[in-house]
Amino acid sequence: MRELGLLGAQIGTSYAGGKPLDGRELEPVFETTERLGVPLMLHPYYVGPKPGLEDFYLTNTVGNPLDTCVAAVRLIHAGTLDRFPGLKLVLVHGGGFLPYQLGRFDHAFAVRPEPKRSIERSPSSYLDRFWMDTITHSDAALGFLVGLIGTRRTVLGTDLPFDMADPGPVERTERVGIDPNALGATARELLGLEG
Repeated sequence: MRELGLLGAQIGTSYAGGKPLDGRELEPVFETTERLGVPLMLHPYYVGPKPGLEDFYLTNTVGNPLDTCVAAVRLIHAGTLDRFPGLKLVLVHGGGFLPYQLGRFDHAFAVRPEPKRSIERSPSSYLDRFWMDTITHSDAALGFLVGLIGTRRTVLGTDLPFDMADPGPVERTERVGIDPNALGATARELLGLEG
């Protein structure tokens, strides 16, 4: 960051062949990211087979949003976000399944002991700890997402140059009634470029 002028970093939603990000051995990464005040983007990557998802390109269409959701929810439940209150995490693909299953996570927190092992408040109360991109491939889903987290937590995503890219991300935001300039302001603030 200091030598090359980078504004953030990206890591997978797991590491070392599938280990979750909430293990204590990754805390130096979170500590450094928090200390530098830069965002850390979580992006799934392909590592080994995903049973049940081999056909129909499900490793991407289901696997990537699932991996993003699992990483984020584990970081919540493990207390990682409480230990690193200044950590800025960016979730790609519209936050994966996280925004759309918050009610389920909160319900489990209310009725089961396991989700409360390391946290004292509901999973949805951590939603303001994440930024999410616009890669939903659906106007309705993007409208729901921005209605949930607002433009101050949403950044424009493209997924270029990959086949799952949104070919018209600015046009999608405009169709949904979102000012792309507001998303640009969010990105500048997140990256420390305002002013």
